[in-house]
Amino acid sequence: MEETKPTLSTNRNAVISSIAGALTIISFCLGVAPIPFTDIICYSMSLLFAMLAFALGFTALLQIRHSRQSGRALAWIGILVGGLTMLAILCIIAVIVSFFPSFEHVLPQAWIPL
Repeated sequence: MEETKPTLSTNRNAVISSIAGALTIISFCLGVAPIPFTDIICYSMSLLFAMLAFALGFTALLQIRHSRQSGRALAWIGILVGGLTMLAILCIIAVIVSFFPSFEHVLPQAWIPL
């Protein structure tokens, strides 16, 4: 008789975390596209995916530690991609705020009276 080792299942949160990390990279890179309003939509979506990947990666690591499931690498991928993307978006926001410290002179020109 052949002895089979029980296969460990992959943690579901780790898989979702790595998928959210991949979607984070895709939406962050699409924000560079020269299409109007793409940057606002894509950067906000990448921030949401990054937070999801980051949070699910940490919960997956905790679950993996207690249940002895596999998927530790997938969880770390989600944590690293999510954390680095959140850091990059915060840097982009800091650069934008430093270049445009005051929008008072821009706002009156932005509204066209009807």
